[in-house]
Amino acid sequence: SVVALMDHADKMQTIIRTLRDVLEQSTNHEFPSELPQLCRLETGLLLRTTKDLWVSCLLMASVAEMRDVQSCGNNSVVKNGMDDVLQTSRETYRSILNLGLDKCWKVRPLLDGRQLIKSLDLPKGPLVGVYLDDQVRWMLQHPNGSKEECERHLWQRKREREGADEEEHEISRGISDGVCPSSPVKKGNSAEESEGRHFSKKMHVESMDLM
Repeated sequence: SVVALMDHADKMQTIIRTLRDVLEQSTNHEFPSELPQLCRLETGLLLRTTKDLWVSCLLMASVAEMRDVQSCGNNSVVKNGMDDVLQTSRETYRSILNLGLDKCWKVRPLLDGRQLIKSLDLPKGPLVGVYLDDQVRWMLQHPNGSKEECERHLWQRKREREGADEEEHEISRGISDGVCPSSPVKKGNSAEESEGRHFSKKMHVESMDLM
């Protein structure tokens, strides 16, 4: 448990610092009503890893952030920084609860493995896990999303992957056939340069005969 906390405390501290920046940039110096979308995904993934230890992880990250603030040396800066850290930590805790991210690791997927195989026409194997991960990310960012919306998103991800695979296949097939448009043409292989060399050689021979 301690090792898991230490492994993820840095990520939690990064979240705290990001929210401190948001607080400092606020005109009225008030904490935002909800976390930004990207931060919601990042925080949710972190909570899915730390699970019930996320509160302890938040406390450990807060202590680490306070120690960094103390290294500034200036008393007034340290006091204001410590207050900011405490406020940010409290609001981070409240925001996580308000956003419903607590216990997010227990939320059942909208589509289980069998449903994904049937819906996306997937072969059994590791690829199913890839789309399960895609689904987790989508659900964290769309807590009120429906099963149909999630399915459409996963189909879009599948089309993107298949398109990328097809492009890579075409490039590989072109290389195997000896066709590589991106390869630079070696200098001196053009017909014009070959003819020029032949003409120069002929002129050289003629000049030698005249001598």
